[in-house]
Amino acid sequence: MNKDFPDLLAGTDYAQSRAEGNYRKSLNWLSHAAVLDDPDHRGDADNPVNLALISLIVEIARSGQDHLYHCGNYTDRHARELSCAIEAAALLRSRLNQPHARRIDAQIVAVDAHLNAINTHFARGTTRADTRFPTRPADADFLLENLIRIESIIADSEASATVKARTFEANALHVDTMLANAQANVWGGPGGLLSCFSLWDTAAFFARAAKPLVEAMSKDPLNEHPVETLTMATSIDNAIASLGKKDYIGSKRHLASAREMVFRMGFSVNRG
Repeated sequence: MNKDFPDLLAGTDYAQSRAEGNYRKSLNWLSHAAVLDDPDHRGDADNPVNLALISLIVEIARSGQDHLYHCGNYTDRHARELSCAIEAAALLRSRLNQPHARRIDAQIVAVDAHLNAINTHFARGTTRADTRFPTRPADADFLLENLIRIESIIADSEASATVKARTFEANALHVDTMLANAQANVWGGPGGLLSCFSLWDTAAFFARAAKPLVEAMSKDPLNEHPVETLTMATSIDNAIASLGKKDYIGSKRHLASAREMVFRMGFSVNRG
């Protein structure tokens, strides 16, 4: 390349915009770097500009997951960030047009398909406009599955280095948040008299969404809590079964048991 990647963005606030999660500004600077890049190397799978674009897509997919873990809804934040990811994928596809880049190009095509599937599913002005807020649990499942799939496609590609695993603590805190959300959607009152007003499907979504993170925790080489992790996984499975049966007592007991394991690990910040 005629210029190193840092040189292409010298004097800009690209690094700061990435650190702040300002994906629109980050993409604008990357688009600028893409124009200044060496034409002979624009199609290289390991081109720093291409890797930065892929990293941006991964970061947006991860951000979308994290936001969903907290609120359970597809929001305008998702729409804004996914718009940036779709543009980044389009720019990548326009650059990865060399024969030796075909494999990574095919993977970006797959990523682009998942991004557009989300965009179409939640588009305004369609029959699915009512899925925007509050989001039906089935639609939240659709969103989460596609975001996770985007990340996994890139993790299995030549650009796998752009995908950084969550830390054990980060996973534990996300799990705690989702379990707390599940508990909040199971209403009881004295003797469980108000359980008929519980949002069972919403609670079940949060419990299901926690499962992949718990699995990642169990496989983490830094896992110092194998017993608690296993107990938590079992409690979440039991909670999902109880939620499916609209069993107030069983749901509350198993969700509380799972959260107790997070607390014993020393990571819970939502206990109450």
